[in-house]
Amino acid sequence: MKIRKYLTIFNISLRNAVYYNKNLFGGVIMYTLFIYVFFRLWGVIYSSNTIANYTYSQMIWYVCITEMTSLTIGTTTLYKISQDIKNGDIAYQLGRPYNYLMYVFSNTMGASFVKFCLYILTGGILGTVLVGIPNIESAVMVPYFVLSFVLSIIMQFSMLMTIALSAFFVEESRPFFFIYSKFILMLGTFVPIEFFPSWLQKPLKYLPFSLVTWGPAKIFVAFNISQATNTIMMQTTWAVVLAAICYFVFKKGVRNVHVHGG
Repeated sequence: MKIRKYLTIFNISLRNAVYYNKNLFGGVIMYTLFIYVFFRLWGVIYSSNTIANYTYSQMIWYVCITEMTSLTIGTTTLYKISQDIKNGDIAYQLGRPYNYLMYVFSNTMGASFVKFCLYILTGGILGTVLVGIPNIESAVMVPYFVLSFVLSIIMQFSMLMTIALSAFFVEESRPFFFIYSKFILMLGTFVPIEFFPSWLQKPLKYLPFSLVTWGPAKIFVAFNISQATNTIMMQTTWAVVLAAICYFVFKKGVRNVHVHGG
């Protein structure tokens, strides 16, 4: 069965990530430093009990979730794809007996799953030590959060893969990776959308960049079933749209390779 092929790729990627674990632990150290810096920063900023309806405890847990979400999918593997396109190695991979997009997705998810396990464990310990156990009022939050997180991962993969595939059409795709990372950091990772001016909040909440990190973090720290449902609906819509754009760019790029005798 075809699905078994991609599960095997996922499993191999997962095993490689566990075996070559030095980079993973480097990521955990960076994640820990990020959380500690923001713990100290928000400790200074929080002179009042709440800011934009976020308590200090909620803010620290918010940062734990957003950093975990943004770091789970790294850009290294997907950036290498753009390099393969530039030097022509992509032509050899396209002839292999698998769907190239599904191969990259399965390969990326294997390593990302290991990262997720490490980050959620690290974040849980850090958050509990720094501000205490999170206040989860309803167990209903858990499936909403998990679904939102999965949709966030799909959205990130689609955006990063599209940027990598842009190497079919532009000489250098690195600036696009840089711009993407800054959008993700500024729109929801460092600060919640609610911290922005009121006139800017509504459009930001509909952008895929903010839904990647702000969406699941908001569900985790301040669960509201109506808002959570709306967030997941928007994430689902964007996941489908971004995946379609990725597929279109891939097909267009591959067609150019074939036309030019790649």
